[in-house]
Amino acid sequence: MSPHRAPKAVRLEARRALDWRAELPPSRRAMTPVGVRRAVQLAEGQPVSLQTVRRMWSFFQRHEVDKD
Repeated sequence: MSPHRAPKAVRLEARRALDWRAELPPSRRAMTPVGVRRAVQLAEGQPVSLQTVRRMWSFFQRHEVDKD
């Protein structure tokens, strides 16, 4: 399968999340190591596999209720 690249809006949101996280003291920083790595990957426009895109979609579907 060919790799996929994040759209510009996704890249900007990933960068925004990383910048926000960097402003917080270490004790208040959110995101797992995997989440940080994925945000870096997306912010830099690195390719992601279809399998990764599907896992991300599943994650966001499971956590949709957390928005409330």
